[in-house]
Amino acid sequence: MNKVDTERYILKLVNPKLKKLYGNFNIIPEQIDNPDAAIELKSRKKYKIGIEITTVDKQKTLQYLNDNKITQPLEYKQLEDLQNNQSYSKKPMKKILIDFPKEYIFESVFKKEKKYLQYKQNGDYQEIILIAFSSYLKIDLECFKHRHRPWTNFFLSKNNFSFDKVIFVDCIKNDITIIKSSILPFGKSVNIKDMFNEEPLITPKKKK
Repeated sequence: MNKVDTERYILKLVNPKLKKLYGNFNIIPEQIDNPDAAIELKSRKKYKIGIEITTVDKQKTLQYLNDNKITQPLEYKQLEDLQNNQSYSKKPMKKILIDFPKEYIFESVFKKEKKYLQYKQNGDYQEIILIAFSSYLKIDLECFKHRHRPWTNFFLSKNNFSFDKVIFVDCIKNDITIIKSSILPFGKSVNIKDMFNEEPLITPKKKK
């Protein structure tokens, strides 16, 4: 999905929460950038809410996992090896450990602070809210209730975050390892557990 499609998908996911908060509303279809979306309440004429939508996942993580330019040459080589001599790599293509410290949501959300004043000055919005989402944090209500939500509230309040509301879409407990398998042969037994314990063929770039 492209950026706009992703943001519309996230907006669709959060629609039930928005209806609980505001009642029925119409999405303003032409609003797709600066801010990413906007709604107008049916119960209050001309009451518009600007919506900024952002991922909390770190850019380096997303770049490593989504960069197909690096993986394609290896995939072609693995396909050739399978076709020519039935050999395959016993290492995963990519593997990365993602930890979720208490600042995880805050750090990414707070980078949008300067957008609030920009939208207030340039648009006729009664409220401006932020929807944060993650591709790797999974729903865990206890974790969200006792760790991520209170810490995010604390950090945002401490730093006088301007957005009227912040809605987060997902959550998990401690950390997660994302693994992309190498290309495997058909009709042959492969020990996936052993493969995933190996170092990946493509490693994440180290911080300088």
